[in-house]
Amino acid sequence: MQDWQGEQKMFEAGLGLERIELTRQSLHRHLLDFPWMTGKTLLGIYWQALRLLLKRLPLFSHEAASGEYSTVSA
Repeated sequence: MQDWQGEQKMFEAGLGLERIELTRQSLHRHLLDFPWMTGKTLLGIYWQALRLLLKRLPLFSHEAASGEYSTVSA
């Protein structure tokens, strides 16, 4: 990805990946490398919710979706 403004490059980012065969051994290795990723994400979500509750922010209920949708044309 590159961001140019006129003739000047303002930003450049790249991504280098390596393809590996998905075997039982490689899957187990990756699961052991990242065992708490799901738990860490859930903990972060609920931690932020607790902080909002402690600040006594109001809670809003939401009506169930009716299955209909509308679009707005510009």
